[in-house]
Amino acid sequence: MNIWTQIESDHEELKSLGKDVLNAMDGEGPASRDNQFDLFDTKLRRHLAAVEDVVFPPLEKQKATSATVHEIEQHHKSMRRDLSWLDRPGKNEPDWTESFKVALEQLDRLCGRHEVLIGQAQPLVNSEEGTTLGERYTRAKLKRIPGGSWDWNKIGMGAGAALGVAAVGAAAVAGSRAYRNRSTDPRTADADDFELRLQTDETVRLIASDKVEGTKVVDKDGDKIGSVMNFMVDKYTGRVAYAVLEFGGVAGLGAHYYPLPWPVLDYETKHDAYVLNIDKEQLKSAPSFAKDDSPNFDDAAFRREVLVYYRPS
Repeated sequence: MNIWTQIESDHEELKSLGKDVLNAMDGEGPASRDNQFDLFDTKLRRHLAAVEDVVFPPLEKQKATSATVHEIEQHHKSMRRDLSWLDRPGKNEPDWTESFKVALEQLDRLCGRHEVLIGQAQPLVNSEEGTTLGERYTRAKLKRIPGGSWDWNKIGMGAGAALGVAAVGAAAVAGSRAYRNRSTDPRTADADDFELRLQTDETVRLIASDKVEGTKVVDKDGDKIGSVMNFMVDKYTGRVAYAVLEFGGVAGLGAHYYPLPWPVLDYETKHDAYVLNIDKEQLKSAPSFAKDDSPNFDDAAFRREVLVYYRPS
């Protein structure tokens, strides 16, 4: 199958999985919203990574497609940011549901951008090359299926299919045992999820916290905007949610602090700094707080304001 057909098929599957999340039941089990979101999250991250691994390299230097590739790359970062923000407790609450609907709207826009790129790329890629890229795309997704315990959702089988398989024999025992272990031992579940995230986001690198704090932040032209004061870690997932940028003031006096969603920062060795793709004037309008007036990061409205501000237009 050529790569363009595979990508379009993935789009339809992801949109369908998004609807499954919204229709999912409360509680636990394969049909729960937590479980359905885990499947959606896994497959979307796998799709994004495969597109970046296989589609971007041959097209990012082509005059007809380079601008679209760059635009889509930023949208991918936005989608990952949305997924990380949504991966938290309380998925059956109205606030989470509304936020997920916004993410689905962004997914729909991303699919449209992918289709624009496909239209631009097809004249540049002959049929044989398209099939070869399709094979690479399949391998890129398969290599991100984690090993270890069998979790039907993580190997790409939905709740209904998993339950059907579970009814017919030994696979049922393995599948249900893996699910029970995941449900009853949160340490195992967390370890599995952490391993999966590492495997589905190739941009992950380890860095000590004291190396991040104080690192300068520059705009896309390399001009310094400020520096990272600290970062906010999600207590439940252990992931960095925000880097807090210190901007303005003199010797710390009169400075303002801007929570930046972690994925909007790109580290560049040539600047020895994190690059933020907005300028100082745009930053002045971003959500911020004074030193002695920290915001309530548990407030859904504030989190949404930050998320929406930095989402690519």
